[in-house]
Amino acid sequence: MKNIRRPNYKVILIIGIYYHALSCNCFIINPSHHVSQHTICHHTSALNKPFTLHLSESDVVNDGKETKDTSLQDRLACYLPTIRTAFISICAGSLSVILASILLFRYSLENGDQTIYQIGRSSSSVSSFKKDKGTSVIGKKQAVDLYRLILQELDETYVDPVDTETLFETTTRGVLSTLDPYTEYVSPKDIMKRQQSVGIGAFVMKPGIAPADTLDGKSVSSLLSRIPTSVKLPNKLHSQSQNKEGYRVLVSLEGAAYDAGLRVGDEIIEVDNESIVGDEYSLEKVREKLQGDVGTSVKLTIKRPGVNKIQTIDVERKQVGFPDIPYYGTIDSHRDIGYIKLHRFGLNSGVKVKEAIDSMQSDNKNMKGIILDLRDNTGGELLPAVQIASFFLPEDTYLGSSSSSKGKDGLYPDQSYYSGKLDVTQYGYKSEKDFIISHQGNSDILDVGGKQIIYTDKTNIVILVNKKTASASEFLAGALQDYDKAVIIGTDKTTYGKGIGQREIRLPSGGGAMKLTYAEFQTPSGRCVQPKPKSFQKNESKEFRSKNGRLIKNRSGIQVDEKVTPETSVLSDLLSSSGAYFDFATDYSSKHKSDFVVDDSTYKEFKSYILKEQRRGNIKLEEEFDSDKLIERLSSKLKSSKSSTTKQSISKLQEDIVGDLLTDLDIDKDIISHELEANILSRLLPDSELTKRRLPTDELVQEAVKIIDSSRYNLILNR
Repeated sequence: MKNIRRPNYKVILIIGIYYHALSCNCFIINPSHHVSQHTICHHTSALNKPFTLHLSESDVVNDGKETKDTSLQDRLACYLPTIRTAFISICAGSLSVILASILLFRYSLENGDQTIYQIGRSSSSVSSFKKDKGTSVIGKKQAVDLYRLILQELDETYVDPVDTETLFETTTRGVLSTLDPYTEYVSPKDIMKRQQSVGIGAFVMKPGIAPADTLDGKSVSSLLSRIPTSVKLPNKLHSQSQNKEGYRVLVSLEGAAYDAGLRVGDEIIEVDNESIVGDEYSLEKVREKLQGDVGTSVKLTIKRPGVNKIQTIDVERKQVGFPDIPYYGTIDSHRDIGYIKLHRFGLNSGVKVKEAIDSMQSDNKNMKGIILDLRDNTGGELLPAVQIASFFLPEDTYLGSSSSSKGKDGLYPDQSYYSGKLDVTQYGYKSEKDFIISHQGNSDILDVGGKQIIYTDKTNIVILVNKKTASASEFLAGALQDYDKAVIIGTDKTTYGKGIGQREIRLPSGGGAMKLTYAEFQTPSGRCVQPKPKSFQKNESKEFRSKNGRLIKNRSGIQVDEKVTPETSVLSDLLSSSGAYFDFATDYSSKHKSDFVVDDSTYKEFKSYILKEQRRGNIKLEEEFDSDKLIERLSSKLKSSKSSTTKQSISKLQEDIVGDLLTDLDIDKDIISHELEANILSRLLPDSELTKRRLPTDELVQEAVKIIDSSRYNLILNR
């Protein structure tokens, strides 16, 4: 459709002004002006013939003087054409000015230009936008102008002082949250905290702290749930003394605090000779004291359970983080089956995975199988995912693609990924030199490359997943599943379902950054693991199949080939969250220093401890069970009730809950014993060693071993 040429509104306006001025000039003509009336009449009669007058010689000006005897009728007849012309000019000029103003205002709305009509404080300036069919109510520039106007109005006229920075961050987060759950705003403060992630490599908690307490605006309990350890961490700790206490160590990382001698269960009472005992120091303040410049040391004064003497430890501050691979090694019962726990996809993950495979192959050149554990792996960098997939597939194998509505013309063009080809420009880098400079001269990632080192016709591959497996983990699992190169085993039917690519765009003037979703990813078969809202589910019912013809679903994460439902215990989870495991293990390990397993005697002692603490009220299993506080809210509503029967029923319900839970101490003995043992050993051993010790009782790992070691593997893959 051809564009219609718009009228030149400014020309219309000029013409209107001209006519308006002309009318004014007509009015200022004065009869006393030294101009011949005959001349005027001739000019007017040329325009208006009905008013033409024929004058006599006596009426003509003689010797430069006007005649005095011209009749009033003749003079009026002479002026009538001028008056008529002036009147028409006034009307034409005024109408032209009004029409041009209206058209200019409409044009400014359609094209985003700002006029004086939009700058005013009238509410009509906000509500008078035109809504075109099939388009937004306002355009991008208009939205920006309106947002600026709103901030200005709030700043100048709101009843209370307005924190513009907070208002901006809140509104920006709200806007981005309407797009998808992952596009978000990163404030300058958040960026600064991330850059200052320098500490000692430990997580601490004060006894008596509530799960609702926060750190960086997030509840402590939610932060603890994200820490990848071999034991389930408590949401709170109970006071072990009548005196004021310091902070207990929940996690001590290898390569950092653990290597310096700090152990789980230690109580930190001073930091650099300054006491942190009592309520004066919040968790936020303690963290600030433990952080500092890289290479500097912090002096910790600690109490260790079972040791009477107070100890001091110097811990070096460094860039700390959880390792990409907390543990790898062969299965004790099957030395020809390797195991790799991949916690996240950092840029060095490909290098670390290759080192793990090379190490296991050096011990056993005929590896029968490899178990790649991606449980709780929420993703990370795409480059190492492509690199690791390349270790299991022939060179130049298509691994998948990224695409968006912008296509090849977008800021981040659509890409296709192939094994053995590490084109760093696909991951936001200008060149390999730029990549190396960005990583402090480290070229190991590029040196390792992505050559095939595992041949799946000889080595069976099993990938372990759960509902937290997402993003880059799904890219890797999807590629191997589509080519029928790995069996996927999980505790849930599908993985999380996050098949998108994101990049962080820094905003100018120190305004933080925007974490932006720029593309969706497709696996080699063409499916996408990213779910879509029902309103967008069009043409998504197409069937997808693996290389061997297995049916695989679209838009629903990575579905598992084998689902395993491990035994669980509600009571064991409550004992973890309540701090019962932690407190007992801290006391028990102070009295028993040797390496051991939980036997009947130890379990009997633990059972007695739980019953005693429940009676004393230090542990309240009924409250841990009713985490949503439904019973408590019901009791509050019934306080005004006159019915004693109802109140007794609630008390009886709580007693029954506690009774049933305590009965589970015998029913769930095996599960509770394993968790108790891990908690006790965490005071004596690093987390990597704990991971190894738990493999024999890990039901998914044992199922993977069975599948690798049987004909089921080929049957599942339809070979």
